[in-house]
Amino acid sequence: MGDRIHAVRLVPHESWRPGANGIIVAQTTLGVTARAQADIDALAAAKKIVFNLENESEALLLRVRSDGTVDDDNILQLYLGRKGDHYLNIGQLTATQGTQEASDSTYFAGPITPTTEVALFDGEESDQDDDSMSMYYFLTLGFDRLVIIASTLASTTVYVDIVGVSGAYRHSG
Repeated sequence: MGDRIHAVRLVPHESWRPGANGIIVAQTTLGVTARAQADIDALAAAKKIVFNLENESEALLLRVRSDGTVDDDNILQLYLGRKGDHYLNIGQLTATQGTQEASDSTYFAGPITPTTEVALFDGEESDQDDDSMSMYYFLTLGFDRLVIIASTLASTTVYVDIVGVSGAYRHSG
């Protein structure tokens, strides 16, 4: 029997919220000894995007924009944590710049492809090609901070937007 998709309506709680800055400098993937709050805080702002999730929903949708050229592959590392505690790498995403222009002279990633994921967070990507905006959905499980770094930066700047959602999206075989 093939894969089946089970979906419950996802309800956004707000508009897309952009990160406070874009990533303009690549950062190697954080090793297990470099994921404490102090280590994250010590990273230069140009190397990370931080979202405080204290009032967010049980899940997030994420979209990526960049200012490079079509087919640039920007590899992003996603970390969830609680303020003052250690962070967990929940996945690595390859965000390939597509052709759908955003309103600010950047272009949406299409597709976004997970390379690694922690199954507990139930990550799912939208299946889009280079002429559409792709999104990535994942559970937050009560974590209150999301940190994103680019371990490979092909574009000049990468931006990430999020929106909190309720409901559930499940993929099962």
